[in-house]
Amino acid sequence: MFRLFLVVITILLQTNDVVSADQRREYTLTVSYASNSSSTVLINNQFPGPLIEAELDDILVVHVKNNLLSNEELTIHFHGMLQKQTPHMDGAAYITQMPISSGKTFTYVFRANPAGTYFYHSHSGLQAVTAFGPLLVHDKQKPWYLPEIPGGPLLFSDQWLTSDRLTQEAGLIGSPFKWEGEPTDLLIN
Repeated sequence: MFRLFLVVITILLQTNDVVSADQRREYTLTVSYASNSSSTVLINNQFPGPLIEAELDDILVVHVKNNLLSNEELTIHFHGMLQKQTPHMDGAAYITQMPISSGKTFTYVFRANPAGTYFYHSHSGLQAVTAFGPLLVHDKQKPWYLPEIPGGPLLFSDQWLTSDRLTQEAGLIGSPFKWEGEPTDLLIN
């Protein structure tokens, strides 16, 4: 009986270590249009979207709320994340998940792996042109060397100002196919 007690205690202690080692980091992303535009999609009313940051193998819990028009669906894809044991969290619309309907929320739960600098973006239509943000996964075992950059960090962005996103989408999926221009501005700082 005493041996059984020791086995149970050992298992519970090992299980407790595993559970406590898993850090959960929760984020909420609300996707909506800019108040002055029918084509600029924002995340949490900002462009680009907010930073999602985690340590290697943390569990990321990302609640995505779709506040777009009633007929617009979306998914969020997290570039670079391996999605081991969570392929249904990859954010590929109609492939790994059904899109998030307007007014609805979907919760992504996956491990932050591998370490590195990544980004997330909408995987529906041309929403990805403006609906994206940074994703940073740190590895405590391998500290990063971040050199000082004179003048601050590098920022790269393009803006499609010639026609709105919905006009661009209609041209790309229409028959005949119609390309609606190039970015009108390019910023490299």
